[in-house]
Amino acid sequence: MTPEAIEEHVKAAKLAQAVPSETIEPGGSEQFKLRRWLVSFASAQDWYAVGEFVALDADSAISRAIEVFGDATRYQAEEIPWDAAPLPKLTGR
Repeated sequence: MTPEAIEEHVKAAKLAQAVPSETIEPGGSEQFKLRRWLVSFASAQDWYAVGEFVALDADSAISRAIEVFGDATRYQAEEIPWDAAPLPKLTGR
C-alpha cells in the first residue's frame, strides 16, 4: 500500500468511528448530525490546534484527538462550519 492509500484508509476509519454502531432507521425518532470540530490542546498558558475531527459532539472530537495525540493539560473543541475551507497544513522546510 502506498502512503497515500494508507492515509485515505485512516481517514475513512476515523469517519466510520463517528457514526453510532446501532442501526438508525430513516424517519426514526433518533437523529444525529456529524459536525466538524477544531480541537486544541493547552500546554501551560498556550493553546495549540491539533487538528480537525468529524464527530457527533465536542466531547467525542476531544476523545478522538486524545487517542491520536495523547493527554494534555486542557482541551477545547470549537465547531467549524462544513462550508469552511480546510485548515492550511504546515509544510516542513
